[in-house]
Amino acid sequence: MLYKPQRARRTPLTLLSAMLLSVPLASCSHITIAQNVPDCDRLVNASGLLDPTPPAALPESDVASSGFTWGLAQTGQLDKSNNDKAGARRLNDECHRLHREAAAKAKRPWWQFWK
Repeated sequence: MLYKPQRARRTPLTLLSAMLLSVPLASCSHITIAQNVPDCDRLVNASGLLDPTPPAALPESDVASSGFTWGLAQTGQLDKSNNDKAGARRLNDECHRLHREAAAKAKRPWWQFWK
């Protein structure tokens, strides 16, 4: 009579022990997080916010009111320039903030998978 090996039965206890043994092995693998700072300056430069703001056009007449009007227009251009620079700073800060949040989220402990 030929020897026929018996087929192994998979009991719930066998499956449970296989699962429990595989958990430590799965925790050995890890995700490498690159902590390089994103190139936020590239985004700011591409936005055009740091481009020079053109000055107001000089008045064509010598009347005093035209000089006054030019001064007001130049002040408006200065306001535009200041707003552009503030916008560039906000864009840069937001870029870095998003990077810090993503890095912190990626570094959370494995048992906090729900966050």
